[in-house]
Amino acid sequence: MTQSNLNIIRWNEASASFLRPGNPPETLGDEPLNLPENTCLALPADSVRTLPLSISPDEVKHLRRALPFMLEESLLEDVAELHFANAPLDTDRHAVAVVRRQVMSQWIAELPEPFKELPWVSEALCLPWSPGYCTLVFEAEHVLVRWGEASGTRIERSLLAPLLESLPMDHVSVVAYCADEAMVRASLPETLHGALQIRQGGLSEALLLANAEAPVPDLRQGDFAPRLPFARWWRIWQRVGIALGVAVVLKTDRKSTRLNSSHLVISYAVFCLKK
Repeated sequence: MTQSNLNIIRWNEASASFLRPGNPPETLGDEPLNLPENTCLALPADSVRTLPLSISPDEVKHLRRALPFMLEESLLEDVAELHFANAPLDTDRHAVAVVRRQVMSQWIAELPEPFKELPWVSEALCLPWSPGYCTLVFEAEHVLVRWGEASGTRIERSLLAPLLESLPMDHVSVVAYCADEAMVRASLPETLHGALQIRQGGLSEALLLANAEAPVPDLRQGDFAPRLPFARWWRIWQRVGIALGVAVVLKTDRKSTRLNSSHLVISYAVFCLKK
C-alpha cells in the first residue's frame, strides 16, 4: 500500500473492518487505530442510493432545498423521511446521494466517535471506474456494482442480471473481481460474456485501482453535518486555562518568588496535559 491509495473502513450491521488496498480485511475492535489520512467510511450501498444530476448554474444556489422536490417523482418514499447529500462533479453535474433519515440516525448512534469524523460515502463508489467500464465485486451473497461516476449499488447476486440488462451497457467492458469465474458468468446476461474481464480478489484488490480521493458526495451534510467538538476541546484545555490564570495572578507577586512560582505553574500545566 502507498499513501496514494484510498483506504476504507467498511461499516455494516454494527461491525467494522479496515481495508488497506491489496491486504486482507482487518476486524476492528475497541482499541484505537492510527488511520491514514486518505481513509473514508464506506457505508452499505443498498442503503444509499446515488445518481448523477444535471444542474443549471441558476439552480446550484438553492440546490439543497430543491433536491427533494426535483427527485420526488423518482422516489418511492416520502421525501420528508429522506436525507439528501450532493457534491459537484463538474460545472453542470452533481453527484447526489439519498438515504433514509432513520438510517442516518442509526449510524450516528452506533458508530464509534473516531469514525464520525471521516468522510461518509457509499461503498459502491469506492470501486474503480472510468468511462466505458462497469466494475463488479462478487461477495458471499451480494455483488457491489459501479457503472457510473456517481452510480452504483449493492445487490443480491440473483438480481444482478436484471439490473445489468436495465442499464445502457452497449460497448461497455465489465470488470469482475471474484474467486469463481464460472459463478460470475452464470450471474451475468450472456450478451455481456464477451465484454467480461475476470480479476482475482475482492474489494481490497479493487481498491488498488480506485481513485485515491474519497468519492463524493459525503453524506454528512445538512442536519447530519459534523458538529465542532467544543465540549471535547474544553475538556482538554480547561486545566491549561486554569494554570495560565494562576500564572497571571502570580505575576503580581514579588520578584524573588516569581521564578519558583513560574516553575510550579509550568509543572502543573504539564501534569494537566498528561491527564
